[in-house]
Amino acid sequence: MTPLILPFLLACASESPDTGPCADPTVTWESFGQSFLITHCQGCHASTSPQRYGAPVGISFDTQEQAAALQSAIERTVLDQVSMPPAGGLNDDERALLEQWLDCGI
Repeated sequence: MTPLILPFLLACASESPDTGPCADPTVTWESFGQSFLITHCQGCHASTSPQRYGAPVGISFDTQEQAAALQSAIERTVLDQVSMPPAGGLNDDERALLEQWLDCGI
């Protein structure tokens, strides 16, 4: 192992969960997730939506537990494919907050 790599590896190994990007989660269900889903998703993805506009019946975001169970689908369709919400409307700040919430607060 080269001398330059050893300090880097030691620094990474000594990082505790208390110092990582999620050490102080300020983007939570209460502060972000719930209102984000109401605003951008529940028009089609609420169990009580009168018109789901083609959204699959099993894909609802009424609760934090439902969102957590579909976390990978949210990441894929909203952040990776950028296919949801279908009308667009998310700005860069909202996308960054969504990513942080999915990584740390869900």
